[in-house]
Amino acid sequence: MIAVSLIIVLALSLLVIRVATVALVFTGLSEELARFQTQSAFFGVGFTTTESESIVSHPVRRRIISVMMIFGHVVFATTVSALILLFVKAGGMAILVRLIYISAGVLILWIIATSEWVGRRISHLITLA
Repeated sequence: MIAVSLIIVLALSLLVIRVATVALVFTGLSEELARFQTQSAFFGVGFTTTESESIVSHPVRRRIISVMMIFGHVVFATTVSALILLFVKAGGMAILVRLIYISAGVLILWIIATSEWVGRRISHLITLA
């Protein structure tokens, strides 16, 4: 059950990153720059100086990026705690089975997240909302 919860958290994270990317595109950023800035904020890594100026100087962009920073830290804490709970009191074969489930789930999410077809459909749905 914890493995399923972990996969759901990761799937929702991918969806939130996509929503934030589309929101930044609506503020006038290119899709490539919006995706990079959203992922950078989510994972808590630095920005380049000129690109960060375009984010910091715009109040809506700044709010979107701030939410992504907070959300990224919450997801990280949730993921670590779920992984700890997943492997506590698990013996030999149970650990292997859980690793296979998690790996399969992450692989499926990776395929979905990198699919251009899925990306276009999700972006279209977000713009309709």
